[in-house]
Amino acid sequence: MTEHVDPPNPIGAEEGLARFIFSSSHFSRENNRVKHNAFMPAPAGKASVFRIKGLEGTAVWKIGSEIAEKRSQPLHGRADITAATVSRAGLSIKSSEPPPRHCNIEGWPVEKSAQKLIAIELADAATLVLKP
Repeated sequence: MTEHVDPPNPIGAEEGLARFIFSSSHFSRENNRVKHNAFMPAPAGKASVFRIKGLEGTAVWKIGSEIAEKRSQPLHGRADITAATVSRAGLSIKSSEPPPRHCNIEGWPVEKSAQKLIAIELADAATLVLKP
């Protein structure tokens, strides 16, 4: 994995996070928006994000491309969101390196319907950035 500039610790409220999108069903190109499924947690109850503070756009895309290659999935784009938005939704962000800058959004409720409501809130607040 390529070296990346280390972000400052701890995670600040207005710090940007990127949730990479590997499924075309997780965003709408026509409406330029992120769909809630992009933020649904994995069965382990975590959603993977990367800290992007201090990175140029090309460095952010490099991280996403490396993850896509490891997963053997196409990288379509990313959902950019602030740490404050995650906190307001009642969730927490925990550093989970390696890889560098990786974090998990944790604290999801167990019920799928409750997870969906939070994922909708996060998706509505996120900015869709399509891969150049």
